[in-house]
Amino acid sequence: MSNNKEDFDAQVSAFKEKYPDFKPAKAIEVLNLIMTRKNAKEILEGKHDDVPESYFLNAGTIDDVRAKMQ
Repeated sequence: MSNNKEDFDAQVSAFKEKYPDFKPAKAIEVLNLIMTRKNAKEILEGKHDDVPESYFLNAGTIDDVRAKMQ
């Protein structure tokens, strides 16, 4: 899981450098889109095939889904 956190932090830093005047609310929307695309890619690659389909219902992120499994 630390890899996801590191990836996210790196994307945030890169985004802040590229758009220093970007409004926080808009930045959050863009970062949510980045994480959504990353989560979708992981699902399509089969990285979460061990998770029952029902765990994805009404869940937010992959981390939320994994937390349901615990």
